[in-house]
Parts: sequence; C-alpha cells; structure tokens
Amino acid sequence: MKTRGLKRLINSGILIILLAAIFSCNQSNKKQGKIDKDQIKSEIEEVVYPLPSPFELTKMLNEIEATFIIGITNPPENVENYLILEKQALNLGVYSSDLAYAATYNLTNEIQLHLNTIKKLAKDLDITGAIKQDLLIKIENSLNNKEQITEVITDLFYETYSYLNKNNNTDLSYLILSGTWIEGMYLTLNISDNTFDNINIVKIIMKQEESLKKLLELMEEMKGNQLLKDVYEKLIEINKVYELEKGTDALSQKQLIKISDIITNYREEIVK
Repeated sequence: MKTRGLKRLINSGILIILLAAIFSCNQSNKKQGKIDKDQIKSEIEEVVYPLPSPFELTKMLNEIEATFIIGITNPPENVENYLILEKQALNLGVYSSDLAYAATYNLTNEIQLHLNTIKKLAKDLDITGAIKQDLLIKIENSLNNKEQITEVITDLFYETYSYLNKNNNTDLSYLILSGTWIEGMYLTLNISDNTFDNINIVKIIMKQEESLKKLLELMEEMKGNQLLKDVYEKLIEINKVYELEKGTDALSQKQLIKISDIITNYREEIVK
C-alpha cells in the first residue's frame, strides 16, 4: 500500500470509528446526555497505534512480579553508534521499549536516560516534530508519579506513530514498531534464568504472536522496501516458528528456544 493510501486509510478509519463510537455512545447514554470520551479515545488509539504499546508487555512482566534487571536494556551511550537510517529507526523502537520498561518500574534515572536517547534519535532522523515539547515537559514533571508518567509516555508513542504516517514516513514508523516489538520480546525472554519453565512468562510470549501477525500484515505491501526488507524477513522467520505446531494452545520448548535464539541474535545485531 502506498504511503498516501495508508494515510487516507488511517484518517478514514479514525473518522469511521469516531462516528461509530459517538453513535454507539449516544445510544447507550441517551438518557444521560453524555458521550463516553474514554471509549472513543481508546477506539481511535487502536487505529493510530496498531500494536499494543510497549507498556502492555512490560506491565505484564511487572504483574507477574518479575524484577527489573539492571543492564538488560540497550545502554544509552550506544546511541552514538547509530549512523544509518535503519539503525536509528530500529533503535528508536528499542529505546522506546526500554523507556516503557523503566517507567513500569518507576526508575526515574533510567527513564531520563532513555528519554534523552529517544530525543537524540528523533533529531538524527529529522522527526523532532513527532515529539511535542509539551509531552516532554509533562514526562519530566511526572517522574515521581508512576501512573501519570505511564499515561504521558503512552501518548508519546501514539503521537509519534501518527505524526510519521501523516508525514509520509510509513517505512520509518514500521521500523520503529519492529524495534519496539523485538526489544519487548528480548526483555521478556531474558527476564529470568528459568524463562521456559515459568508458565506466566511463556503465556506472555504466546500472546505476542498476535501482535507479530498484525505487524507483518501492516508491512506486507511494503516488504520490498529496502529499509524494511531485512527486518521483515526476520519477523517472518519468527512467525514461522510460532506456526510450527498450529492447532495447539501452547508453545513447545523447542519453539521457545528457537524464538529466543532468533530474537537475541537479531537484537544483538540491531544494538551493536
């Protein structure tokens, strides 16, 4: 799908969902004379940001009481190494997941460090317009408020994705989404020494198959794009492992090890 066509589709989708949501809410709340704004916002965000935000994954890790692991994220100083467009965009996604991971555990120093890397990469990619100054100020003012900073950083994800697509940078948005997904999986797979024996972590890994398929569906018509070619092929490779035992509601240890190997090796290639 051409970028312009995708932009029209997204804008049309938002309008349709908005109208449908308003109509639905008007019907259900007719007597009260009000509209459920949160519901409308949720529906719009689902179109604007097609995958679960990084917080959805890191929140699950937090809920199963997985501890924060120091050194697991991409070191902020690595940002100086990324000089080509593909690496910059992929690592903007990586650092976005790292930012969400730190924010989920309310680690203010790590939040600030990863936020700085994101600002630098946005500047390098010439997409600083995607990161609104008021959002950055809100983040810095919310460092000691876990719920508030989670909400503001989530808005940052939505705003960035929306900005890129409105400005015909769909390939960049897909690279960033890919980097975000890969890093989220990397964090999940390396959060524990006994990952494959932890049923809760295995369930989280299983849930990521759906978002992977959605990402591949989005990228399908741009898979020939030179910027996206390598990451698309790697994501296809991971998807094939998920599909090895179709019809079952579990992943075998063989599948888990294979997914872990692909993710870990490719992530190492991205961040070096």
